Amino acid sequence: MVSAILSSWQAERAETVELEPEHFEQAAEVSAAAVGEARQWQVYLQALAYAGFSDWLCDRMPGRPLGSSQCSLYRPPYANSLPAVCNLDVKGFKLCLLVIDHPLADTVAVPRAVLELPDFHAHFYILVEVQEELAQVFIRGFVSHENLLNYYPTADLYPDWTYAFPIELWSLDPTRLLLQLELCPPTPLSPLPSLTPLPPLSLPTLQPLLQSLQQSPRPPRPLWELCPWSQGRYLLAHPPLLQLIYQAQCSPVPALTLRLQEVLALVTQPAVNVARWLENRLDELAQDLEIYLPPQPALLFRSIDKFERAIATLQAQGMVIPDEAAHAYQDIDWQGLPLRLCTLTWPSPETWSMLILVGMQTSAPLPDELTLRISKATEVLCEEMTELDDPFLYAQVEGRPSEHFLVTLVLPEGPAWLSSPYQFQRDDDARSISFEITH
Repeated sequence: MVSAILSSWQAERAETVELEPEHFEQAAEVSAAAVGEARQWQVYLQALAYAGFSDWLCDRMPGRPLGSSQCSLYRPPYANSLPAVCNLDVKGFKLCLLVIDHPLADTVAVPRAVLELPDFHAHFYILVEVQEELAQVFIRGFVSHENLLNYYPTADLYPDWTYAFPIELWSLDPTRLLLQLELCPPTPLSPLPSLTPLPPLSLPTLQPLLQSLQQSPRPPRPLWELCPWSQGRYLLAHPPLLQLIYQAQCSPVPALTLRLQEVLALVTQPAVNVARWLENRLDELAQDLEIYLPPQPALLFRSIDKFERAIATLQAQGMVIPDEAAHAYQDIDWQGLPLRLCTLTWPSPETWSMLILVGMQTSAPLPDELTLRISKATEVLCEEMTELDDPFLYAQVEGRPSEHFLVTLVLPEGPAWLSSPYQFQRDDDARSISFEITH
């Protein structure tokens, strides 16, 4: 039966798209962000498949543009990690392109991500053959999400990141896809009923991946060869983590272990809501961390008045700190050092600011080469290091309400201290806190 299908498929080439020179130029540009020649070639073919499919759809369904604002192809961490073109949209239907560049076998390789992670689900999975040397793309067939889900329990894994589905599941008449898109309304996509929740990742579980990234020759192997699907599934579902791993694949990341530790904390740990400090309140997490607020109106204690004087000095030097800024303090006994963390926060119309001062609880100076870092999920925002007899380290950051900040203290050749993440969310703000990747 399969041989008959393939014979018919090879004979019928009605759904053919001729590639133009600009398609090759665009594909080369997109593929340059992938890591390594092998992966660049695959992304290059995916970009050609996308170009051909987009032209075919535009020709057959005029006025129905193919939406690609969330397309994985144009998000380098995902293009580098997914052997498919995900998150295309037309008329509310989500589409996924599965690309082939050779005669079809009796099975089709489908990435687990497009079935097991809701962010990559599609109403239809479309087979696109790319013959680069002929400058042609062939739209071969399609299958619905429901049909793949029905067969999913018996699909074979090869290897850990990929399923093998029989070719018989695919409709070999692409014009039927046009009818589905034109005549049927999109329906909600069903999740896999048997999936267990994603277990949180920890630094120890990621150590083998870190070692592979740090020790393997450049460019490193693809992500699916570096870690099992149980880890890959979590990385793909958390953009900041995937972005960091992608950066490490592209080039060495200084202090990769520390940076991964910071991103894990930002992604997995609850955040202290500093917006409540403006109302002289502490949330439960802040109370558990023994963060304290000075009484209002502010009455100086001998133990914190030197911080108040330092803040006044910064204002005299030109730092703008509004009168309504909230002050909070946290004592940290770390590596034998009695440290104190002073945090000021205040809002502006569309952002919020945080000023961090680190000093000793006593009159002693800070240790030499103590480093203060403030980071968010996508980058380290600032990094300050003590010099001889410095009484304080300080740093100021500003961000959107959706962004979390993390404070890290580092000693040379020693461990790091990480705060809980900080967020700014008013009680009447119904927007959910989310992490974003800038592309």
